[in-house]
Amino acid sequence: MYYSDEAEIQAISNVLRKKKLFRYQGKDVETECSLFEKEFSNYLGNGHSVLLSSGTNALVTALASLNIGPGDEVIVPAYTFFATLAAILEVGAKPIIVNVNTHLDLDLSEVKKSLTPATKAIIPVHMDGYPCDMDSIVRFCQEHNLFLIEDAAQAVGGKFKGQSLGTFGDAGCFSFNVDKVISCGEGGAIFIKNQELYQRSMMFHDTCNQFGPTMKETYTITPFVGRSMRVSEIQGAMIRVQLGRLDTIIQDLKERKNILEEELKKYNVNLVPAYDSGECGTTTRFYLSSPNDVKDTIIKLHQVGLKATSPILRPAHNVWQWLHLIPADKRNSKINFFPTIDLLSKTVNINISLEESAEEWTVKTLALAQALQLKHSNS
Repeated sequence: MYYSDEAEIQAISNVLRKKKLFRYQGKDVETECSLFEKEFSNYLGNGHSVLLSSGTNALVTALASLNIGPGDEVIVPAYTFFATLAAILEVGAKPIIVNVNTHLDLDLSEVKKSLTPATKAIIPVHMDGYPCDMDSIVRFCQEHNLFLIEDAAQAVGGKFKGQSLGTFGDAGCFSFNVDKVISCGEGGAIFIKNQELYQRSMMFHDTCNQFGPTMKETYTITPFVGRSMRVSEIQGAMIRVQLGRLDTIIQDLKERKNILEEELKKYNVNLVPAYDSGECGTTTRFYLSSPNDVKDTIIKLHQVGLKATSPILRPAHNVWQWLHLIPADKRNSKINFFPTIDLLSKTVNINISLEESAEEWTVKTLALAQALQLKHSNS
């Protein structure tokens, strides 16, 4: 979460003063949660949104609503947060993990080799706010009759060729965790275009709402038993304010990222390639020649006040961190993940910060050359 001030405090105070914390308050009564769902849907495009308790539960809801379960396989990249895998396991399906390419996202050549008659869906992950190649992924899913679920947990507000991430497939899943672009502490959302799938998602994420006066008349689907993943009006109020800040946050992040990357380009730094300029601007990624160089570089970056890490060091964010947690009968053990591990171990991520002024950020970027002992490309 990058910006918050009295506006969030006031929004939450208003909810507390009303003493109406429950998101359902009667038929046709607009609440903070329902208003956010409308506003988020309008922000993303034509479709429906469901506000729920986490990005993980958004993924679980998407999978369950598409009737993906035991006996089904879902393909995911080897560089993602463990929640992507956990959601698949929670519905009883088998995660098929494939190596990433030099863009650090799904390698479709690896995906193609992993297809079986049991493959039902692909989950591309827009890691670090960078968009995946959605043209190729959409075309691939259409050719092979696969569901497409976008994991946009780290890419709220990102775009690919002008279209919002999370709107290309059957479902888009978002996180509003404290570390995300916008936040209400904990929370998430699912975006769906199909009306029946929206009803299934709404009923699955909060199974008891089918009996209450607020929701029961909106359902045309056959009732079923789901889960309890709803949020309160406190989260709804806060995330509405955060949504209003989203475009400004993205603009400010991208301005600072551009300052940083323009400085890096002077020294022929090997930036991780991007498919599109619609990334969120939360991260700059570049390759070095060895893991030892990565370690030394991270230390030097921290010395000049730039927060940096490597994907290989991030808890639960890459295959070697969580592979052992997958049950043996659901593990595609035949795949060699060394190509992914090799790429991640040579990657540096610099987090773009909004904590200081733009001027202070510029001073930090100018210290890059000294910190990294770089040589000017024109020298």
